[in-house]
Amino acid sequence: MAALSHEESGEARLPLVGGWGTKLDAVVRRLLWLASAEAGAKTLVFSEWHDVLRVLKAALDANSLRCCVAGGSSDAMARALAAFRAPGGPDILLLPTSRGCNGLTLVEASHVIIVEPQLDVGAELQAVKRVDRIGQTRRTAVHRFTIRGSVEENVRDLRTQAPPAAAEAAAPAKAGITHGLRPSQVAALLRGGVGMRSDELRLDAAPPATDND
Repeated sequence: MAALSHEESGEARLPLVGGWGTKLDAVVRRLLWLASAEAGAKTLVFSEWHDVLRVLKAALDANSLRCCVAGGSSDAMARALAAFRAPGGPDILLLPTSRGCNGLTLVEASHVIIVEPQLDVGAELQAVKRVDRIGQTRRTAVHRFTIRGSVEENVRDLRTQAPPAAAEAAAPAKAGITHGLRPSQVAALLRGGVGMRSDELRLDAAPPATDND
């Protein structure tokens, strides 16, 4: 499916309560769009930053989008998962990438949002696989958010253009050898600005089609 700009998707025109920053405003608008276009659809939202999940929960609460956070203690995570899986439960589950991308089967959801690009390609693939499991009966979609002109875009481009280098950089050290990026790759990651407007967000996944083709 071809990517749509933030304007082309129509989400930029959706009314939003509060201002939560360019990236999180776009994420909340995507979730509002899904709530109106695909009633009952459930979504997993992954971020590697706990503070991002905390602010995002406040933004979703302010915009009357029911959500729960699978973080903190094991008991708290179990309660969040149970609430999300229950009929009539929240439609959005916020998960830290470090804890939520392994071992879980969450076929109740059909959408996955990746808030920031991951240098560790394997971690992102594992996050997506939470919905792509045996028992999934719905069409699934992945939504990736990248701020154009920032280090996030450079991370995405590095993964796309040189997967082995990205995988090596993200791999844990083995046998006393520390893996990392070459100086030229570090320079490429840090190149670019950060002050982007909302119309400069690139949404790598278009809103899902409402038909069954």
